[in-house]
Amino acid sequence: MITGLDETFFLSPEKSTQSAFQETDFLVENLVEGALHSGKLVMKLVEKCQSLGIEFLFGTPILEIKEERNAV
Repeated sequence: MITGLDETFFLSPEKSTQSAFQETDFLVENLVEGALHSGKLVMKLVEKCQSLGIEFLFGTPILEIKEERNAV
């Protein structure tokens, strides 16, 4: 049991009448559903790209994009 709960997913018919999905018969709820932290996601993406030799120049205006066979 990964979540520590007996049931991770369960039906929530009462919530379907209280939400924008009023025309549905029920909603499936998951109390342990996670969310991505966008700041940490971008930080890890930048770290990975930098480890591959990709430079980020934040705040630098782009005047032109030139596509070549093996580079941009």
